Amino acid sequence: MVSQIGVVFGQRSQLWWDLPLQESFELLAAMYQVPEKRYKSMLRTFDELLQLSQFWQTPVRKLSLGQRMRGEIAAALLHAPRILFLDEPTIGLDVVAKQAIRKFLLEVNRQGITILLTTHDLRDIEQLCRRVIVINHGKILLDGSIEHLYSQIGAESTLIVDFSRPIITHTLINGLQVTWQNETRALVKFDRSRHTPNELLRLMAELGEIRDLHIVEPDIEHAVAKLF
Repeated sequence: MVSQIGVVFGQRSQLWWDLPLQESFELLAAMYQVPEKRYKSMLRTFDELLQLSQFWQTPVRKLSLGQRMRGEIAAALLHAPRILFLDEPTIGLDVVAKQAIRKFLLEVNRQGITILLTTHDLRDIEQLCRRVIVINHGKILLDGSIEHLYSQIGAESTLIVDFSRPIITHTLINGLQVTWQNETRALVKFDRSRHTPNELLRLMAELGEIRDLHIVEPDIEHAVAKLF
């Protein structure tokens, strides 16, 4: 049923251009017959996560792109749909606006709403998606998790380990590719399907006292480009 679907298209607005955002919401709530109690409850939630009250009385035509997109997404959810379709929801937005929208979408998804997202911003995929479909000229190149994407192209994560003291013996560990930048820093490339970070940490700790470490994941843009 159409009432179970919410949509946001980047170039097509469902808000009334010359009306304040609040009046657009009131019209949509009336069209979808949203009960007043639920409507007010949802507005409080939207305001808490998207700060809509900051521009509640501003005509839509005077909103910034980031403000309008926040309003568009909230409007698409007013009638509590089961699935939300989003087309390029963060295109052209600044870093702060992107973070706000991604945080909101994660919360919406946790509440049980399925989100189908099309985007060219691969950071959206990294931060929001559990399932990824890569399409090229109508042909599906990949359908699976981000980890599946990395495994398909042979991408590896890198564990960067800084030791407290110089390590004299540079031993090859369990067949892993270990590169030493200097006597105290090692770069260990590994496949997550074969090795866990905890396993690597234990192996590296056998070489000496660890001062610091962090993991660098494969670059998703590079991974997608390799599929093409």
